[in-house]
Amino acid sequence: MTDDHLDRFRKTINRAVNPAYPLLDVYREEAVVVVRTAPIDGLDPASLEVNMVGAELTISGHTQPTNTRSPEAYLRQERVFGHFSRTITIPVRVQAQQATARVKNQALTVHLPLHQKEPSEIIDIQVAN
Repeated sequence: MTDDHLDRFRKTINRAVNPAYPLLDVYREEAVVVVRTAPIDGLDPASLEVNMVGAELTISGHTQPTNTRSPEAYLRQERVFGHFSRTITIPVRVQAQQATARVKNQALTVHLPLHQKEPSEIIDIQVAN
């Protein structure tokens, strides 16, 4: 296995061991549930996919490095780039069909209006820049 393969394998394992990426907050604000990620370094907003199945909200996308340094130049590299996916359970009933999502300053914010019915189908949520 080459050093490049080992480096990619290590990054994949690090991401798998740390499933809480991206970091996020979930809170209630009046009649909506807000899900807000921390800024996602190297985020490609066009790659974002946000959807709900029942009470499960999934955020996935792709990040890429913002510099062109070779792997050999690093003495330590903790930031990991590539595909990410995070699924969380929204603990209250929301109306996913009316959800909105926006990216600002590399952070994603999803607004989920509260609702009495539980959706049972996959709902895609469009992400605006």
